[in-house]
Amino acid sequence: MISSGMELGNHEQPVVMREENKRRRRRMKPYCTANNLSSMELIPIEFVLPTSPKHTKTPEIVTLEIAGNCTVEQMKAQIWMHAIEMSQTSDFCHKYTPDQFILQYQKKGQWYEIYDKHQVIQTLDCILYWKVLQKKVGRIYVVQKQKPSVEVQEFQKQLNDLIGYDVTDVSNVHDDELEFTRRRLVTPRMIEVACRDPKLYSMHPWITSKPLPEYLFKKITNNNIFINIHRGTTSQKIKISIDDTPDMILQSFFTKMAKKKSLMDIPEDHSELDFVLRVCGRDEYITGETPVKDFHCIRQCLKNGEEIHLVLDTPPDPNEDEVQKEEWPLVDDCTGVTGYHEQLTIDGKDHERVFTISLWDCNRKFRVKIIGIDIPVLPRNTDITVFVEANIQHGQQLLSQRRTASKPFTEEVLWNTWLEFDIKIKDLPKGALLNLQAVKFEPYHDSALARFLLKRGLRNKRIGHFLFWFLRSEIAQSMHYQQRFAVILEAYLKGCGKAMLCDFMKQVQVIELLHTVTMEIKSVSAEKYDVTSQVITQLKQKLEKLQNNKLPESFRVPYDPGLRAGALVIEKCKVMASKKKPLWLEFKCADPTALSNETIGIIFKHGDDLRQDMLILQILRIMESIWEAESLDLCLLPYGCISTGNKIGMIEIVKDATTIAKIQQSTVGNTGAFKDEILNQWLKERCVIEEKFQAAVERFVYSCAGYCVATFVLGIGDRHNDNIMITESGNLFHIDFGHILGNYKSFLGINKERVPFVLTPDFLFVMGTSGKKTSQHFHKFQDVCVKAYLALRHHTNLLIILFSMMLMTGMPQLTSKEDIEYIRDALTVGKSEEDAKKYFLDQIEVCRDKGWTVQFNWFLHLVLGIKQGVEKHSA
Repeated sequence: MISSGMELGNHEQPVVMREENKRRRRRMKPYCTANNLSSMELIPIEFVLPTSPKHTKTPEIVTLEIAGNCTVEQMKAQIWMHAIEMSQTSDFCHKYTPDQFILQYQKKGQWYEIYDKHQVIQTLDCILYWKVLQKKVGRIYVVQKQKPSVEVQEFQKQLNDLIGYDVTDVSNVHDDELEFTRRRLVTPRMIEVACRDPKLYSMHPWITSKPLPEYLFKKITNNNIFINIHRGTTSQKIKISIDDTPDMILQSFFTKMAKKKSLMDIPEDHSELDFVLRVCGRDEYITGETPVKDFHCIRQCLKNGEEIHLVLDTPPDPNEDEVQKEEWPLVDDCTGVTGYHEQLTIDGKDHERVFTISLWDCNRKFRVKIIGIDIPVLPRNTDITVFVEANIQHGQQLLSQRRTASKPFTEEVLWNTWLEFDIKIKDLPKGALLNLQAVKFEPYHDSALARFLLKRGLRNKRIGHFLFWFLRSEIAQSMHYQQRFAVILEAYLKGCGKAMLCDFMKQVQVIELLHTVTMEIKSVSAEKYDVTSQVITQLKQKLEKLQNNKLPESFRVPYDPGLRAGALVIEKCKVMASKKKPLWLEFKCADPTALSNETIGIIFKHGDDLRQDMLILQILRIMESIWEAESLDLCLLPYGCISTGNKIGMIEIVKDATTIAKIQQSTVGNTGAFKDEILNQWLKERCVIEEKFQAAVERFVYSCAGYCVATFVLGIGDRHNDNIMITESGNLFHIDFGHILGNYKSFLGINKERVPFVLTPDFLFVMGTSGKKTSQHFHKFQDVCVKAYLALRHHTNLLIILFSMMLMTGMPQLTSKEDIEYIRDALTVGKSEEDAKKYFLDQIEVCRDKGWTVQFNWFLHLVLGIKQGVEKHSA
């Protein structure tokens, strides 16, 4: 048993007997006694009771003087005792108990509930509020608890289904924190919902605050760009400034079209105020007072050299985002229990009136008191000694350790001693992980970080969408943190609005239906890599049945909420040749304004934890933003990937892309792994025009450089020709990030990774070189690699912090500080910039020298179909 560091006076209390063997239990010290209640000021309060005198409907009011250091629970008991003694309707008070009633007060037109029964009266928000108003006597209402209505119960059941966890089930809850947090998060939710712009929230524009990269600015002529505005079957191309706002563009467009409205099917009585611009084929709006150059879709079109197509549409109805009325009153937000540092800090406060302090203000060493242990039934072998050892750990790292003296093992062993650590309380690690992962390490469910995530999600639908799936995925896979994530997700769902709830229900329904189909397909197919025609036939039959009965007409794609998927294109669906039997699914785009008939391709996978892939893809996006700030476009392709449950998830199918393995096998079979010219030949066949081919080669050089640097720094291993892909426009990219930070695979005891990154002879052939020869494209490759590598070194601390804060995520590749040391070594921390440049150029030469070893591994992969290996931590 461990007691706190504060010792109270001696108070005799009745001894409690244990039921099993009636052994004496230790006396407990009372929290508050009659002697010290009077040590604080007495606060006069009017209490409006739930009873009325006979022959009148006016509620009874009693005025009591309550001791300032009394708790809410003690105050309720005091009210009840007074009501029994003095009330004309004491029968009512005998019939019920204080726990069946709540205490409420009014503040600025809102009802608040005094919820925390352990809170000291003098710290109540209502007491402070009355003092500000200079009210000598405040008023508190004693209200009978009401059972939730049928409508409220149905809504809660709907939320629990979406969350994947019943937040109302307190059978496994050992304290009041779950329920208390649910109540406390009402306040930030209501404030955010009340303050958000309904029009802006309904359209959730995707914008960035980062300056336009120089390489994009160079693609713009005289600060102007062209956009195509579509309406029905007609369209108009107009020239705009990149500094124009969407409202300015609409105003200019309607001025130009004043006498041609009928051509665009625009009613004569309509103006620019009745319309909004939306990206063709996507639920992505261009709206507000932000310059168009700061919209994500505009930058993507500029980056890819694509035309900009927008549709003139009617804006969505903000009423569809209506939020269910709160059934709870607000709760006191200044409680000392489960508060965060900003609330609890003693800075700037009268220390004599502080009841609870933040541990981050505590300047003494951390210590625990070991009382003892007692065992009701001794083991047979009692000839042993025992001790208690206490550790302080941050992730897997031991920070400090203390141990008691050893004692003979008996029915009751007493130490009654302090173990003092050499770490001050205020210096204990304050958390471990960023954003969602960091929530795990907050001391309470309700924290400043939890509130920050909640507010951001309620302010923007796109952020809220990903918050929903990240939380739901963690609830399904992080058993120890289910409760915490569930209570945050419930708070979000209660404020996101009906339209979002409807979208989430459809997405969850699709996930559950596809999960069922996947499990059925797995049960009828052997655990081999090949897939029989009978299995594919069964899949198509099951999908057809789904389509005709249960599948929603359309749903948002979980990894890309701007896309709405429609009906399945069943003839294009298949079971992939992999042990996990993922489903290759293709859907029609549900948006009729889409400019092409391209399908939405989704791989639905069961059996792999996709959270690590999500992490790596997110780090790649961060690297991309670092490079963009240096005006480097490394053509990374961080495809959509999202974990939607316990080892369940979706992966985006990149259009017009194929694996290096398939290209190598397409001409001469497995020996294609040794044919240097095959990749170059494949690219030429797809880019017949020389200008297009040269553009593809340049894109290949930049993307190859980007992934060489990224995979080297992150230690991404198990690179074979089935998890490196290329698009028909020459964009190389990597997939499947199961092995990172130097945790590589081996086959037959041989380390498969013998090179720093993948730069094979066929890659070099595309760059116009082979062996030790050089070329203009290869020089460019070296130059881009060095610039990209040095740019990442300027953000070494960011990358190290990101990974160090992921140590406790439960991912097998992130378990110890040695994993983080890999990044420090890869980024040559401590070396000069010139040494770092030489170091990376040396890595390129190692790849050129040993490229044949990669080709040999790829040949083995093609011949033997190596999909698995024995994991081996690289030295």
